Amino acid sequence: MNEIKKASIIGSGNMATFWAKCFFEHRFPLKSIVSRNQEKGELLANEYGAEWHSDYPDFEDDEMVLLCVSDDAIENISNNILCKNILHCSGAISIDALKKHQNRAVAYPLQTIHADYPLGIEKIPLLIESTSSNQALQNWLIQFNFNMQYVDSNQRLKYHIAAVFANNFTNAMLVLTQDYCYNQTLDFNLLNPLIQQTFQRLENKNPSEVQTGPAKRNDLKTIQKHLQALKEEKQMTDIYQIMSEIIRKRF
Repeated sequence: MNEIKKASIIGSGNMATFWAKCFFEHRFPLKSIVSRNQEKGELLANEYGAEWHSDYPDFEDDEMVLLCVSDDAIENISNNILCKNILHCSGAISIDALKKHQNRAVAYPLQTIHADYPLGIEKIPLLIESTSSNQALQNWLIQFNFNMQYVDSNQRLKYHIAAVFANNFTNAMLVLTQDYCYNQTLDFNLLNPLIQQTFQRLENKNPSEVQTGPAKRNDLKTIQKHLQALKEEKQMTDIYQIMSEIIRKRF
């Protein structure tokens, strides 16, 4: 992998904004933003001192091209551009999607990324994979202070699955809880101290150490009362039964 002296980003969404902000904060040159969405692309380019292009420009030998696009678009875009160094940021897509390019890499932030994410990137695990010299890639990325971890595509996919369970599914459970509270005229905000404590305890304990509830206690009477009260809520009943059985078997 050649020495990287500048970067270009294809995309203008949350991931593109995150990397543009990262480069700006660390005074690393951002050459261009490539985006079919002119409004978002120009706005991002103007904010971080880059050029906006609606189509692929001529990428120079000393720049890294980051594909900050949807998973479905990565391989197609990779096959349609010419560059010396290319990198995608997906958790679920193999590095082989970039096989047209000799110097290819993946840098997947193991974090929910949104446009207004406060940097603090030294706390973000960045899962790295490269077919070229890992040292060259590390020399480029080390200036941004990520917590870099080298994993292959199969390991990265498994981390992505774990992230879905830990983050996406957990949040979806809270959405379901909020809907239930609304339908039952309950105040969801009264649960906030409980929710906050749940995650605060995980800062210095393993999840298995803080598990509580009727299923862990094998309190079948309470479980049956809950299921009876949920009899009109089929989706919640199904989830309650599945999760209770998982907890009872685990603990």
